[in-house]
Amino acid sequence: MNKKSIVKVIDLKTLSRDETLPCFGAFYCEIESVGKNIFSLTPWVMQWTENIWLFNLSPCRNFWAIQKEKKKKGLYELFEQILDISFEKEYLSVFANHPWQCIFFLDYLLEKKAKGVFSLNTLLNRRIYESLPWDHWFNPLVILSDHLNYLKVKGFRESQFRSKQAQLKRFIKRMDLWGPFDLSQADVASIKRRFSGWLGEVWAWTFNGFLEGEKQTLNLFNSEDNQVNLGSFPWIPFQIDDPPRVIRHLEYPVNRWDVVESLLIEDFSKLCAVNSWTEREQVSSIIWGITLYNLKSLKVELNFRNPYSLHSDTRNNFKTALYQAYYAYMELMDKLRARETDLDLPEEIPFVGWEIEINECLYIPPQITELISTENSKLNYEDILDLQNKIPLPIESYVIVPDFFPDLSFRSGEAGNTGEYDFSLNQWIEASSNRPFFYYKNPLPITCPLELKRRFLERTSNDWWESENLKDITKDYFLLEDREGNFIWVFRDNSGAWYKHGIYS
Repeated sequence: MNKKSIVKVIDLKTLSRDETLPCFGAFYCEIESVGKNIFSLTPWVMQWTENIWLFNLSPCRNFWAIQKEKKKKGLYELFEQILDISFEKEYLSVFANHPWQCIFFLDYLLEKKAKGVFSLNTLLNRRIYESLPWDHWFNPLVILSDHLNYLKVKGFRESQFRSKQAQLKRFIKRMDLWGPFDLSQADVASIKRRFSGWLGEVWAWTFNGFLEGEKQTLNLFNSEDNQVNLGSFPWIPFQIDDPPRVIRHLEYPVNRWDVVESLLIEDFSKLCAVNSWTEREQVSSIIWGITLYNLKSLKVELNFRNPYSLHSDTRNNFKTALYQAYYAYMELMDKLRARETDLDLPEEIPFVGWEIEINECLYIPPQITELISTENSKLNYEDILDLQNKIPLPIESYVIVPDFFPDLSFRSGEAGNTGEYDFSLNQWIEASSNRPFFYYKNPLPITCPLELKRRFLERTSNDWWESENLKDITKDYFLLEDREGNFIWVFRDNSGAWYKHGIYS
């Protein structure tokens, strides 16, 4: 196919409902003031140009996965509805697994005067991306240079950056190369050595996850705490001026949690009464700036794995926010105890004041509340989101996989995301109900005395057509009660040997 003949782009209607959440998005809109609507998908936003914004979707990873499941909509279908309402359909948005890929593809779509939502997770859009000409790759380098200068990145010189681009353009013309993927065999080290380190960095961003056999190196689903490693990409957070805050000057020093907790409840109530924000804004981060007795100031961050409504939690005395504050308080106390001894101060230095500030919010415009509202379901999605915000470690979740072999009959998944199948899972659900939660990776050989109580559960079969060991073709599983009264999961193979495969809690 002639690469120069490709002009068609793939719209939302070609996307399936089995999408995975992308890491990043690029958004173009000519509306004069986007206001808080720019935070309608994520609280992590960067302004790339006057009309182009970048989204980092990682802090809302679980939130959108659950909304997709709850509303039974395609992920991009849901995003399109939200953006249509927020920006009156006058926008263009691209989603991918690196911000540079979003910008690169967006530059092409703007030339084609496209509108709507596009994803590089679809095969056809990936093929178009791989066929893009050099112009769309070089155009965003001008803005990249501006951001690197703004951040005063060590070792970056704009004049050298432009000079190396000119050198690369001469090389491209001499070799008659249509686009970056015509040179995809050039590794990052070679580009850095010949055309400078920063062009090498951009080269790595361009091909991340696109070369055959390469894994996504910036995939947010490999991160436990919703953090994505941006590497050297110059991300500059965009924040609304004058965020909501409450300041407290204590009448007396305090360091006991029960006292701190009661005062925080008062301050969270005051925070909800601040006029500059409403219940439409769901919190993902709160900065708690603490002043110690020695007047030293420390800042701790209260992070929520899912957007959290502080206003709605008023009826629970802000229980979720207090959980995160308690974890931060305990960590701070441990650090203070570990400091060098100061004879003038107690082991746990008390607080004499603090400031609480809303740092990051997901904004839910009134018109889209219905799209993500709670609905009756066997699964209480809101409770799952709330539990994830309260506990200090990520929730592990598993879903059933239709497989007769127990070891392959489940996989890890998003909490609350049950998955969708074109057939009934009843027979696998029935079988899994008799299996324990705790498995041994390698079954342990055991002796099974005849006098022990046991109950037959099921007979399983592996992929016998691929097996070289006939004794492993079938296994008879039993529930066994040992002499101590513990229940264990055992099986007997074809040769009559017994193995311990799991334990019941």
